[in-house]
Amino acid sequence: MFSRRSLLAGIGTIALAAAPVAVAKTTTSHALLFQNQAHTMDCGVKAPLPHHSASLVLCSAAGIPRPKGAVGDPFVQIGRQGKPKVVLVSQNEFETSKIATLKPGATWSNLGVTCKVAGRTVTCKNASKHGFTIGNGKYKPF
Repeated sequence: MFSRRSLLAGIGTIALAAAPVAVAKTTTSHALLFQNQAHTMDCGVKAPLPHHSASLVLCSAAGIPRPKGAVGDPFVQIGRQGKPKVVLVSQNEFETSKIATLKPGATWSNLGVTCKVAGRTVTCKNASKHGFTIGNGKYKPF
């Protein structure tokens, strides 16, 4: 036989188990240009050539190595497939100048590239599992 106390404890446990669980809603940003809250990086859709569709994501951060070449600042670009490529950019090549600031833990996705924002870095990868981590003075391709 059950005592009244154990019966009430059991009912309380069942009630807690049946209670709805609050789940944090995870959203994915599709902004054309974003930065992290620490302002150590920015990424966005690279403006396409006239009469072409956008196909590349372009990112900037301190620590991206400077490739040999002409003038410009080092950026890394990546598309839906393939490895990231470090390029020199001498003018604004983003599709927009309107920048969204994303919090740590946020996800961004566009053009087949998905980026996870951390405190001072961001990690971006494509469908072929290639990508990079930038920010905080570092660049690590994979």
